[in-house]
Amino acid sequence: MASTRYQIRIPDRMAAVLGDVAENEISGRIADVLDRYQHIIGEAQQRLLAQLSPLDQAMIRAACQSWATRTTPARILVGGIVAELEDAAEDGGDLSSIDPVNVEALVSRIAALSSADQIALIEWLERQ
Repeated sequence: MASTRYQIRIPDRMAAVLGDVAENEISGRIADVLDRYQHIIGEAQQRLLAQLSPLDQAMIRAACQSWATRTTPARILVGGIVAELEDAAEDGGDLSSIDPVNVEALVSRIAALSSADQIALIEWLERQ
């Protein structure tokens, strides 16, 4: 398997995720964690996107198009899609021309998602 070498800084809050590993094993441990994360997120994305209509997906993309998420901790991101949808539905917002019933229904469905599912949608958005 091909690999790419990166030099990274790991925030203190993430050190616990890696556990107590020797310095020469950190790279492998990070690869394991990322592989598991990708597996969980990938499954969630497949399930969620199958449940969202093309209109739902377009509304989410439109509402979140300028939302900066890449450096924001996950605990702050959860609930963010709902907030962006609500803001975009206001007068003059990107979704203000959409039937409010459709937007409200989508907001309710997204708000009911688990934190993991919301993060999976954010990961999908970041790759759009």
